[in-house]
Amino acid sequence: MPDKKNYTGEELCNLKNQLKTNSSIFISQWDTCRFFYKPQTRADWIFTNNVPSKRVPQATIGMRAKSILSSGLYSNTINLSDDFFSFTITNKELAEDNNIKDYFAKCTEIAVEKLAASNYALSTFETIDDYVVVGNGVQYSEMSKETKQLRFQNFMVNHVAIAENPDGKVDTVFRNFEMTAAQAYAKWGDKCPSCVKEAYESVESRYDNFKFFHAAFPRQLNYKDGESRPVPGDLVSPENMKYCSYYVFEKDKEIIEEGGYNTFPYAVCRFQKNESNNPYGRSCSFDGIGSMQALSNLIANLQDGIELKVNPPVFMPPGASDQSDIDLTPGAYNFYDPMWGTPQFYQSDIDLGAGLTYKEILQKEVMEIFYADLFLMLEERKNMTATEVAERVAEKVQSILPVVARLYDELYSTTLVRVFYLLLESNAFPPMPEELREVWGTNEIRVSYQTKLDNKLKQLELGQVVKTLQELALVYETKTNFPDIEASIKIDQLAKEIPRLNNVSPDVIKSDKETDLFYEAKAEAEQAAQQQMAIDSNTKPLDLQAPVDPDSILAQTQGGLGGQQYF
Repeated sequence: MPDKKNYTGEELCNLKNQLKTNSSIFISQWDTCRFFYKPQTRADWIFTNNVPSKRVPQATIGMRAKSILSSGLYSNTINLSDDFFSFTITNKELAEDNNIKDYFAKCTEIAVEKLAASNYALSTFETIDDYVVVGNGVQYSEMSKETKQLRFQNFMVNHVAIAENPDGKVDTVFRNFEMTAAQAYAKWGDKCPSCVKEAYESVESRYDNFKFFHAAFPRQLNYKDGESRPVPGDLVSPENMKYCSYYVFEKDKEIIEEGGYNTFPYAVCRFQKNESNNPYGRSCSFDGIGSMQALSNLIANLQDGIELKVNPPVFMPPGASDQSDIDLTPGAYNFYDPMWGTPQFYQSDIDLGAGLTYKEILQKEVMEIFYADLFLMLEERKNMTATEVAERVAEKVQSILPVVARLYDELYSTTLVRVFYLLLESNAFPPMPEELREVWGTNEIRVSYQTKLDNKLKQLELGQVVKTLQELALVYETKTNFPDIEASIKIDQLAKEIPRLNNVSPDVIKSDKETDLFYEAKAEAEQAAQQQMAIDSNTKPLDLQAPVDPDSILAQTQGGLGGQQYF
């Protein structure tokens, strides 16, 4: 962005149009994905285009697979009945200070309560649903001026143009939206353009729609030497806030409202981002479009085939008609040469069984593309052993972890850090410890998570550990029963490779140095035990009731004393 504090409406329109070129190439793909995976979108399309429902086969497997992934990600990563996240600070030394830990624990507890009292859960699920379908989710957060409560909104990426900063984070959003004259006047009052106010005052046009856009991006602020810079949490004037905010009436390129944000209000999450020069994401739904199109065509053909089997066309002699064209639609009548004599039914050779088999293959492909099999296994793992779960979902877990990591980073962390500062600015938190206040401007808030998905993944890791222990036990049992096997197999080296091959966390695997120290300590302990056994075998306890051995030193001593005993 140019190095300036204020922009004209025309400049903002030009900036928006520059960013629109990146999103326009994806519009048709996003619409196609919504058609196959969003039931409401399909219903709207059928109604708008007056298409007979028969010609649009309801292949619902895409909608079901999408729902499993959306609900699976949501229910396994958010739990507002508990602290599914916690705040801390990037400085590790300060993060371990008891006063600071207590402060952030209280802040986390308050934030969870505020989120539970807001529409955060509903907005986040809808954002994740869009994120799964089109690969991009957009969530807006603010503190309501009227109710003083947190408020969240999610927006379709079709209406948004975005840009990234040098670190790949989205820090620029231009969002198109429409408002009726009544809505616009309720929001801005007399600041509305004259045409909007005129529409509002007319009963006939009060609910006419008008186009606006919202622009939010970093404001280039120039500070003089020695001038203090505001840090997040400080109350500063809008023109000195880090991010600017403009509401623009697009028709007249007129700025209606100008403001600012201390923290970026939009969280834009991308499912996967494969192109470094394009800020938009791509989801697994793109990969499933081919299967969904093939499945829709197959279902249409199967429907026709079944109708031909059940209600085949009839061939009969002419009598009531001179029809000559062949009509093979179900139940059709075809009139031909009277030599045929009696009516005949059309014999269809369509192999419905093969078609149904192919349908199952396509449906399985779609379910796998959306990781639906993974989430179903995670829920049904109670009927499987730890080894079975580990073997069946290990590959899927590895493929979805980058997706979950990006979801945490771009949606949850971005929004929750903003929530922290919104609550801090509204004095919802207890007083900040002095040692934290002193370094506040040089450190950043960090969010850590303890979610259901994390716990399930840890259980999977535990399953890998159990599987590894079973294999190691078998190896060492074989070594004990067949000692000569070490002549051809390096047993200890094999024992080190098994945990690595099973993807066991390095945290629970001892290093080569630790293993050597273990064996050295074990050898020393065994040597000490043998020495102690030798000492014990040569040392007999004194039995005062037993007769004195005449050859012992005690007997000789007693004899030298005249046989007198002193015991």
